[in-house]
Amino acid sequence: HELHEGDALDAASLRGAGEGVDVAYYLIHGMGRGTSGDFAERERAAARNFARMAARDGIGQVVYLGGLGEPGSQQPGVSASGPHAYDWETQSHGSTALTYLTGGNIQAH
Repeated sequence: HELHEGDALDAASLRGAGEGVDVAYYLIHGMGRGTSGDFAERERAAARNFARMAARDGIGQVVYLGGLGEPGSQQPGVSASGPHAYDWETQSHGSTALTYLTGGNIQAH
């Protein structure tokens, strides 16, 4: 497979990124610095673009590596911008399975 460079906020730059890929890992998160605008909306836009690319290019499974806590959590410092199952189904048209792992699920021993 070839390396494909793209910007998840630029849907056109993702064209062909998933061709020939069975499983993709999504670890794309802004840190909220260096940009202006709505941080949560930028996170959602990147996830939407990736989900659409995954569906278009035939990726069968995406493993989304999220932050701490559960999607939609209201705990301080926890991102609520991760993909919700409904959003993912809508953007991928149900053709790409999603496994969502949060930082709390991943622990080194």
